[in-house]
Amino acid sequence: MRKDLSNLIIDRLNNDKIVKFSTEEAVKVADKSILGNLRKLFDLKENERLTYNKLKQHEWELFTIISEVLSVRVPLGIQRNAFLDDMAEFRNLAAGELTEFVFPDTGVLCVSRFSGNHWNVDRQRFKGKRKVNITPAWFYVAVYEDLERVLANVITIEEMFEKIQQAIERDVYARIFTAWNYAGGYLPDQFTESGSFDRDAMLGLVERVQIATGKDVQIVGTRQGLSQMFSTVGGDPNGWMSNNMKDEMNQLGKITMWNGIATYAIPQAFIPGTWDFAINPNMLRVITGDFKPIKIVHEGDYRIRNQEYHETESQEYFFQTQFRMGVGVLFSDMYGEYMIS
Repeated sequence: MRKDLSNLIIDRLNNDKIVKFSTEEAVKVADKSILGNLRKLFDLKENERLTYNKLKQHEWELFTIISEVLSVRVPLGIQRNAFLDDMAEFRNLAAGELTEFVFPDTGVLCVSRFSGNHWNVDRQRFKGKRKVNITPAWFYVAVYEDLERVLANVITIEEMFEKIQQAIERDVYARIFTAWNYAGGYLPDQFTESGSFDRDAMLGLVERVQIATGKDVQIVGTRQGLSQMFSTVGGDPNGWMSNNMKDEMNQLGKITMWNGIATYAIPQAFIPGTWDFAINPNMLRVITGDFKPIKIVHEGDYRIRNQEYHETESQEYFFQTQFRMGVGVLFSDMYGEYMIS
């Protein structure tokens, strides 16, 4: 019954397998089924209300359900993000599994001219594939609610799941964007540009990345950053934009192709606990289109513990959720960065 209830809650949150009715009616049917199964879990008879003793008696089953649901929902929710689906490689691992990411050798071998008839020459090391580990760290979410509201079902278990999941996803996004901001600190000077946006400077940066990688590239930035490429001063000095391009600019805030180069808009976010942007809106990156630079590691199950009654004087229902997660931004190919000021 516990496993069935876990699956039912996952389906309810995913809105899957509930296709007979309209969305609103399907949700009502699912909620009624979840409530009925929860009553069975707590061994409640018809019209019997949940009591503190019943809650404590079946707490282990409840926390097991929370752990099972979050172990499925959080990785699935992160992977369903359109930006991360395009830009991130995700690993959902059992506890203790290796978190290696393998990169192909992107070095270039040089052919040199020499006088001949000797073996005393400079040599280059063939590095081959590289392995990089992202070590997960422990994180937690601690939440409480007034005991009376829990017993009266004012706060539902689905709402509890959704709030915890949303908090974890926001934290993961913030960590990814922070890593994204600082990933360009070790670029050669030839692969960085700064100042007012200049069309020729961007085209030169694009060509450098294309030559260095031998691959097609795309220009990546927030909608605010990309829009600066198409301003009257920076991107359209001679009025070259067609009406279709102007319509696209008006509808999307950017143009999907710029001088034959694809553009990609990164969704902006806030730094947790502030109203400050997580991604520098003035930063544009030129990257290859066949590689996912963001790496996400989700390891093991969720650990959940409630606070016992003798640890607090207030009548609150308090528990914390712990999990292991690792994020990083790793580029295997050379890329370019344009900081607009």
